[in-house]
Amino acid sequence: MWVTLYTDASWHPERREGGWAVWAKSELGRIVRSGTCPEYTSSAMHAELAAIYAGIFLVLKMWGEQVEGIQVRSDSQQALEAVRRGAAPSKDPVMRRLQDKVQELVRGRVYLRPRWVKGHRNPNGDVTAWLNAHCDREAKRARKRLDSALAPSPAPQAAVAAQPAVLKPGRSRRRKRARGPSRHASSGA
Repeated sequence: MWVTLYTDASWHPERREGGWAVWAKSELGRIVRSGTCPEYTSSAMHAELAAIYAGIFLVLKMWGEQVEGIQVRSDSQQALEAVRRGAAPSKDPVMRRLQDKVQELVRGRVYLRPRWVKGHRNPNGDVTAWLNAHCDREAKRARKRLDSALAPSPAPQAAVAAQPAVLKPGRSRRRKRARGPSRHASSGA
């Protein structure tokens, strides 16, 4: 079975942190995920390669032995070149580490077909443009979640002032649970 995998990353150079997103489709379903880049990444290129690694890892974890090939689509030509069969090992230690991790995953069991897609196009243009834009947005959201998680805590006085008002006896803080699927589900149907 062949899988089509779109990946993208978002990198914040001042904070030196990044996020990644992947969208994969096979005859068995879809994977839509995002997350933060490993702490050892230190450039946008590292983040792009980390996104490719994350996508391949998730595809193989989900569909395992059924996967014979993955068409990896990214707007990063350098990251795609790094995972191409027979690519020279990078002199950059982080790139080399990520190259080795990808090779460990696919060696002898999965064929990779890297395909470049033009980034930052009108998402209404075609499916490829829409999927690339989707991954771009989700990677930025993942990075921004990291930004807000690392933001400094409010001062103790502000925390006291922000405490909820005291409820009258018999009242509950719980809200009724909405029916239907959660809009925060991470499985990406």
